[in-house]
Amino acid sequence: MIGVFIPTEPGKTEATAVKLTALDLASFVGGQAEIHLEGGIMSGGKVFRGDIASIDVTADELVLRFSWLGVMETVGVWKADQDLELRLGILLLESCELDAQGRVVIQAPIVDQMLVLFPPSYTVDGEARRLLRETGEEIRRVHGAHTIILYGSHARGDATPDSDIDFAAFAEVATMTRDARRWRETYLDGFIYPSAAVTSLDPELLKLVGGRVLLDERGLAGPLLDRLAALDREPPPPAAEDHRQMLRTWARKMLSRIERGDVEAHYRRHWLLYQLLEDYFTLRGERYRGPKLALAMLRQDRPATFAVFERALAPAASIEALEALVDEIVVG
Repeated sequence: MIGVFIPTEPGKTEATAVKLTALDLASFVGGQAEIHLEGGIMSGGKVFRGDIASIDVTADELVLRFSWLGVMETVGVWKADQDLELRLGILLLESCELDAQGRVVIQAPIVDQMLVLFPPSYTVDGEARRLLRETGEEIRRVHGAHTIILYGSHARGDATPDSDIDFAAFAEVATMTRDARRWRETYLDGFIYPSAAVTSLDPELLKLVGGRVLLDERGLAGPLLDRLAALDREPPPPAAEDHRQMLRTWARKMLSRIERGDVEAHYRRHWLLYQLLEDYFTLRGERYRGPKLALAMLRQDRPATFAVFERALAPAASIEALEALVDEIVVG
């Protein structure tokens, strides 16, 4: 069984029971779906979110096909799902109601499984999709790109108003270049790679795992994301022991210099805090995925370690809080 609801406003969960067969399901094509299975993330389940390409309904099944589909199994971490199709059991009810924005609520009694359908006209997400579509057009126009992959917060779906748009584009260029600029009240931050890079397996491209395809004229984006996802499932190459020892020694040395209290010490304090998060994962043989995902993972899976980071990263943190963080990194 699947319970389906549309929030009255983003973040709200008010619902009205409807009969599925009364819906004009075609009106949701081009919109989005969000599916919570087994109670969602907070109950140990999964959340899927994708752009709807088609919807079909039978007497006992709802079939959703997507042009892009992401899955979240860890809070804040979206990864691309290449299946692009979900089949969900349904329970038909007896009433139907659409709100002013065209959103509809379908509620079934199995509360640990829910489907949220957003039509293309949905105000907040529709604006976000328009921005991303125009971003792809801009990158193609400026760089002649044939393949564009969005990554970061806009690909995961957790972007905020101050989030920049991270992308990788592939074009007939000789060398990799950057495109970082103010554009349309936001910032673009992208890499333009030679076409040959799209068929490679460069670990530098692992940032694209879970990415969202904006343009794929040559059919190269899907295979690239598949190869990167397979590489991402493998542990990173272990750091050499002499490098690991250098990281431990460097952290201790930085602490002693911070205690001087002069302007260089203040600089080194920020340098140490910046570096320790990545070093934490390096020393444990784990892949570092950037500060946003790393901190989200620590908050969920290693709350004691997260608390040590949180205390040391506070603007007025004491030297004792820094020492505790260094101990956590090099000893814990």
